[in-house]
Order: sequence, then C-alpha cells, then structure tokens
Amino acid sequence: MRRSTCLLLAGIVLPACQTEVKPSQDWQPSTLSQATQDKVHEALRIYQQCVNDQTRLHLNDKEDSRKVAESILAYCEGKLSAVKAPFDAEKVPDSISNRYLRSKRSLAAQQVMRVVMAGQALRSTSEPP
Repeated sequence: MRRSTCLLLAGIVLPACQTEVKPSQDWQPSTLSQATQDKVHEALRIYQQCVNDQTRLHLNDKEDSRKVAESILAYCEGKLSAVKAPFDAEKVPDSISNRYLRSKRSLAAQQVMRVVMAGQALRSTSEPP
C-alpha cells in the first residue's frame, strides 16, 4: 500500500517537474514615440501646476484636510484626463493608461495631503487655544 502511494505520487510529481516554466511577459522597451512622451509630460506638468496653484490657494482653509485635498484634486481632475489622449492616440491599452493615471493621481494626493496637513499643524501651533 505504501509503495503504491509513492509510485502514484511520483507519477504525478515527476511530469510536473519536467514542464518548462516560461515567463508570461518579457520586458520590452517603450514603443511610444518621443512626441507622445513629450505630450504626456507636458500634460502632467500642467496638471501638477494646477495642483500646486490650488494647494497654495486653499492652504489656509479651516476645513478638514481631507476635504481640502479632495476639492483640490477634483478641481484639477480635468487636466489629468488630458494625459490619456496621447495614450489613446498610440493605442495604449486602457488598463495600462488608467493604471498610469491612478499612480499620478495618488502621488498628487499624497503631496497635497502632506502640504495641507503641515499648514494646518503650523497654524494650530501659532493660534492661541
């Protein structure tokens, strides 16, 4: 009984060990044209400028820092969507371009929250209780 179990397991395991595992995707260098990359960088620069300007305007708001950050990001959302147009022109899959936009939005949110919270902390230390 024990020997038959070992033979059965060997019959299952050995063929699995012989199969060659190939990576599903190999890294490929970017195929985006330089003009497309320049358009994306320019749109990101405009978005970042919008975020910076709005952050400066709302730095002294007394609302909750999350609400301030949310209003800043909502105001500049249209400028971030301009980044998607060059990707669509190059036929970049939506999943990739959306992931790129999410990462840029997330970085901007972190930046805004850091600045707004620091401003509120500074203001609360200088105001009398």
